Amino acid sequence: MQNEVERFKQGGLLHNVRTEGDGETPSLQKQNLQLCPMSPHSRLFKAFPFNEKVVSAVSQLIGDSVVLHLDQVFLKPALHGTGTS
Repeated sequence: MQNEVERFKQGGLLHNVRTEGDGETPSLQKQNLQLCPMSPHSRLFKAFPFNEKVVSAVSQLIGDSVVLHLDQVFLKPALHGTGTS
């Protein structure tokens, strides 16, 4: 997963969704990155909803009848900007 996210970063697939307060210095301003949806860009993430171990783990966390609605990733630097609810 980390390699795929790094590939997204290196390939310029992530979009800056920075909002006010997401980094006070210019070097941090482009650190609030998003890719939505992920599956069209990654065979790995596209396969997750069909992997028995993934489905089992998610079902244990939130219950049965799991359905993928949307896949996305946000990358923000630790301890910078405001949190999301």
